[in-house]
Amino acid sequence: METTTAAHYPVNGRVRPWSIGSELLGHYDVEQQPANGTPSSTPDQQANPVGPVKDEEDLQAHPGLLRTSTTFYDRLITDWWWWELFSWLVSFLCVSAIVGVLLLYSGKKQPDFIIPGITINAFISVFAAVAKAALILPVSEAIGQLKWIWFQNDANLWDIDLFDGASRGPWGSMMLLLKSKCRHIVSLGAAITILALAFEPFFQQIVVYPERSVPVDQGTVSTAVTLDRQMAGSNSVKVAIDTVLMTNDIATRSAPSLCQTANCTWPFYSTLGLCHKCQDVSYLLEHTSCKEEVLPWAQVQTEVRRPCGYTLNNTFAVGRTAQGLETDRRQVVSLSTFIVGNDATPGPNISVWNTTVFHNMSLPIADFYVAYTPGGPSEVLKNATPVLQECVINWCSKVMQSAHFGGLLHDEVVETFPLDPGSQPGFIYDIYGHSPLSFSGPDNRTVAIGNGTTNALRAMIVEDIPQVLSQLTDFAFVEYTSWNFHQVAPYDIKPFLNNLTTYVSDTFRSVTNATEMVKGTAWAPEQFVSIRWEWIALPVLLLFSSLLLVLVTIFKSRRGGTAAWKSSVLATLLHGLTDDVRDKFDPRLSPSEIEVISRRLRVKLKTDGGNTNISLA
Repeated sequence: METTTAAHYPVNGRVRPWSIGSELLGHYDVEQQPANGTPSSTPDQQANPVGPVKDEEDLQAHPGLLRTSTTFYDRLITDWWWWELFSWLVSFLCVSAIVGVLLLYSGKKQPDFIIPGITINAFISVFAAVAKAALILPVSEAIGQLKWIWFQNDANLWDIDLFDGASRGPWGSMMLLLKSKCRHIVSLGAAITILALAFEPFFQQIVVYPERSVPVDQGTVSTAVTLDRQMAGSNSVKVAIDTVLMTNDIATRSAPSLCQTANCTWPFYSTLGLCHKCQDVSYLLEHTSCKEEVLPWAQVQTEVRRPCGYTLNNTFAVGRTAQGLETDRRQVVSLSTFIVGNDATPGPNISVWNTTVFHNMSLPIADFYVAYTPGGPSEVLKNATPVLQECVINWCSKVMQSAHFGGLLHDEVVETFPLDPGSQPGFIYDIYGHSPLSFSGPDNRTVAIGNGTTNALRAMIVEDIPQVLSQLTDFAFVEYTSWNFHQVAPYDIKPFLNNLTTYVSDTFRSVTNATEMVKGTAWAPEQFVSIRWEWIALPVLLLFSSLLLVLVTIFKSRRGGTAAWKSSVLATLLHGLTDDVRDKFDPRLSPSEIEVISRRLRVKLKTDGGNTNISLA
């Protein structure tokens, strides 16, 4: 078998084997090419190491140079930056499309699909991915172009690899960023490549779907507007009064309402109801020592012997008394009541008292004094100072704010207004009842109180007010089943009466033929599109930073006369290392050894005879 030995030719004083790459890089003259056809190219097809053919003189001087014509499209894409700018425009349009969709649906109900089969999140995901891909292309090309500008000054040979790595991904960009120390425009490109990792996740964080309540229907709640004697004296009202005044339970009752969604609200509305007011008049109490005397006792037509405690208008109120004829047995009185009225007050055993502070009260129902010792019977034995309050229960109009949630109706009294009969023509008033009255409430709702209604309601309340609360010292003191507020801190009657007036007022709203229905709004949950615009800051910053990077790169390239090679590998082949650089490397070195040497070797782009190569600095 015949063997063929590759031809070797002297180049710059050295003998090198011939190859196509060596020929293209200009290592041999045309005359030195072998005549036996070993090279695969003809003299007319040899590459020009100098650069593009400028005129006919170059063609005549170098008859072996390749020449061709290029299309407008080739020049547009390769020789300039229109392709990169178009790619940036695609990224900009994708981001604009996302922003447009978000603006369109912001604050609206979450749609199932914005186009058939495509949700908002899917739309954002696809367009964000396209925007990122289109964004990275001009950034990568700008980094590649800045590599040639970088080597116009002397730099480490290893920087070529750093720039190529940065144009390919985030890790290489991180290495280049550390190398440049943020003091070169290429640092911007490296930073964009790294931060682009968060481009799509940030877009996904922009839109959220919180829940809100939207009106879907109507709800209704009853309000009391008319009461007559029969309604006020009905069993339901009687039970309400008895529940509060004669038991130890805190009564609660909701007005009738209808809410199909279990979440309803109503505007402010007024309802006819009861109010109360108390004022301290303890200064009316007088102390009495345990002397041999007989005093009348509160409302009961009886007398007490040897009283020790306090009196009101010479009537025993609270303290200790002798029990019957047995003077050694003592009775402890911790609470007494005195009903305000006149000679027409019904009941043979009820005394009559005058008001002290509520002379001008509008439409009173029941007015009474309450004398009690805070802490109950045990504190009476300690001679604790008692309290005397005058309290009144009266008609009023209550402004309500109602809401239905959690399966229950929740009422709040926003404000109360007294019903003033002063403007009623022909008004006839006595302490027990009132003539028929009609009032316009704060919401222009008319309420009416029938003749005899006040008297009927007053009779039921007075009936349940205890005359006295007392216990014998022979037995251990116990807590009363009703009116025990004076035994339990803070020893205040006002919450007790508030419970009474609230419960009875709510009962009025349940009485047949006494109410009207107030319309409200029924709400249902709905998920809506909420845009967190702060999350778009990073994608927009990267988008316009990439445009700035490309524009600065174009400007620096044109100012320095650098061809738009960008990331093309052809530039490295055609303008590669000169012999003086290659001679520094032993062909037998490993890749790691070559990398270490290249980190120390300083090189620079130099032009010699029209041929630009990377030479030793």
